[in-house]
Amino acid sequence: MSPPIRRITAIFAVGLLSCGDSAPTGAGGTSSTTQSATVSASTSTTASSVSSSVSSSGVGSGGAGGQAASSSSASTGSSGGCLCLDTAVCDCDSDGHERYDPAHGCTAVSDAMGDCDDCNSDVFPGQTAYFTSPTIHGFDYDCSGSIQPKYLVGSCGSKTGLAGCSMGVLEAAAQCGQSTMLDSCKADVLPISPCIVSMTSSVLLPCH
Repeated sequence: MSPPIRRITAIFAVGLLSCGDSAPTGAGGTSSTTQSATVSASTSTTASSVSSSVSSSGVGSGGAGGQAASSSSASTGSSGGCLCLDTAVCDCDSDGHERYDPAHGCTAVSDAMGDCDDCNSDVFPGQTAYFTSPTIHGFDYDCSGSIQPKYLVGSCGSKTGLAGCSMGVLEAAAQCGQSTMLDSCKADVLPISPCIVSMTSSVLLPCH
C-alpha cells in the first residue's frame, strides 16, 4: 500500500504549490526554488566558461581566418616586404637578380639596375612578359620606373606587313588589368597592303 500513499501525498503537495504556498524542502533542507536557482547559476557559469575557452582559442572571432591573418602579418618584414629582406640574402626570390640594399651588404648592382621587388620572382630588370594583375608595387614588372601596356589604341588599317599585322590594337584607352576590346590584325592579300581586322575580343590589358 506504500506506492498509492506516496502518489496521493505528491498530488496534495502539488495542490498546495498551485495555491501559492512555499515549495517543500528536499532531503537536504534546500527548497525546490533554491535548487532551480543553483542549477541556473551553474549552467550560466558553464556557458561562460565555454565562451571564454572558445574566444581564447581564436575560433569565436574570426576562427582560422583570424589566425591565418596573424601568421601572414608575422611573415612581413620591417621593410614592408618578405622577412628575407631583413637579412643579408641579396636575391630573396631566387630570380637571378639581386636588389640594391647597402644596409644588408647588397651592393653588387646599382639601385637603378637592382631588383625592385625582391619578394616576387616575376619582377626583375628586363622582364619581357606582360601581366594582367598588379604586384603590391603596381605594374612595373621590369623595374624600369614606368609602365608599358602590351597594346596601344589604334587601327589595323594603320599597320602593314607581317610584323605590323601581328600586333593587336585597342579600340579605346584602358587601364592596366582592366577589360577592354582588342582588335586582332592580319595581313591582307598583299604584304604591303594595310592590315585588316581578323577578330575582336574582350581582354584584360596586360602591362609591365
